[in-house]
Order: sequence, then structure tokens, then C-alpha cells
Amino acid sequence: MNTILFDLDGTLLSMDLEEFIEKYFGLIAKRFKDSEYDEKLLVKAIYAGTSAMQKNNGSKTNAEVFWNTFEQISNIPMQKIEGDFEDFYHHDFQLIEKTVTVNQDIVEAINILKQKGYRLICATNPLFPKIASESRLRWSGVDTSAFEYVTTFEDFHFCKPNPAYFEEVMEKYNIDKKTCIMVGNDAIEDGAIQKLDVPLYLINDHLINSNNAEITATWCDNATAFLQLVKTFDDVKK
Repeated sequence: MNTILFDLDGTLLSMDLEEFIEKYFGLIAKRFKDSEYDEKLLVKAIYAGTSAMQKNNGSKTNAEVFWNTFEQISNIPMQKIEGDFEDFYHHDFQLIEKTVTVNQDIVEAINILKQKGYRLICATNPLFPKIASESRLRWSGVDTSAFEYVTTFEDFHFCKPNPAYFEEVMEKYNIDKKTCIMVGNDAIEDGAIQKLDVPLYLINDHLINSNNAEITATWCDNATAFLQLVKTFDDVKK
């Protein structure tokens, strides 16, 4: 093993997903409340765009799918509002950092893995633009330089739990599935990688199992146990 894929929300970043979503859409509504746009229609369009990305068949990037759907629902051209959204992510979105916490066990685990020479990829569901994904990785408190890549909606054509997303990660970053594992907190979304015969470590501090599915992960334990496991990993041979 020489590569580890990490989910972000609820795994690297200690957070409650429902609280995050509520805060996220609340900030969007607040930002655009007194603008020329109907904030309720914007939220509806964003929900629709997100849903469309989750069903992406790979013919377009997730960003293209999002904006196509957003425009259909809101009747607002991407070129007109894209700058407003970019400014939102650089400023308003950053307020969410106050609602998350740093998990020191995860921080230490990443430091150890970096020292041992592992390739680390932040395989977060690519539903957000680069600025939003990189911000959330920074909020987690981990050494962001330890990660070679963060998956974003500009660069990917599928979403979790479609196994094609993980296949795209493997192909894009030249990863041999026989030499990697996935670390996540969602039994369904992250668990989809098991269809590619890739081992999964489910960190259960913020476990999500929406279908109450049987847990089939190779490991399922908390971040403290994950840290102890990481300490037993061999150094990667150069």
C-alpha cells in the first residue's frame, strides 16, 4: 500500500453534515437577500444543480452539469452570477469555519502518513468548486501540503456513490487500486469504492449510513483507533 484516499466532510473535517448544509444555504440566502436576485429561487436552483451533478453520466464535468441546470431553473446566465458566487466562497462561505472543530487524532495521523511517504488524495465528493474544497481542507487543521490533490467539480465527471467517480480518481491520478485504501465516514458514498475491491476504513465519529446498510468496511472505528493503526503502517519504499 502506498496511497490513501480521504473523504473530507466528517472524516478529515470534523463536522455535522446537516448543520453544515443549513449554515451553507443560510449564508447564501443572506448574501443575496437584498440583491437583484430572488434568494429563494437561487437556493432552489443550487439544490437542483447539486442533484443533477449526483446523477452525472460522465458526458460533462460536474461544473458544466451544475451550471446548465442552474441556468434552467433560475434563468440567470452563469456569466452574470459566477463572479458573485466566487466572491461568496472567498468571504461569506469562510464563516462556516467557526462551526467545525479540529480533530487532533486526524491531524497527527496525516502528519505520520506524510512522514512515512504515503500519497494522500482528498477524495471529497466533487460537488463544490476548488475554492470551497480547499477551504474545507484547510479548516480541518491538517497539513494541506500532505495532499497531492483535492477533487473538485471543475475536474470530475461523476459523484459518489457512483463507483465511476473512484475509477476516475484512479485514472486521473495514476493510482493502482491494489495499492490504496479509502478512509471515509459514509457507508454508502465512501463504501462504493468497495465495488472496486479497495479496502475501506470507516471513521465512525461522524458516521453516515442513510440506508442502515450492513457495514462491510474492512475497518470501522473512531479517529483515535485510526491513528493507532496508522502508527503500525510501514514506511513507503521509494
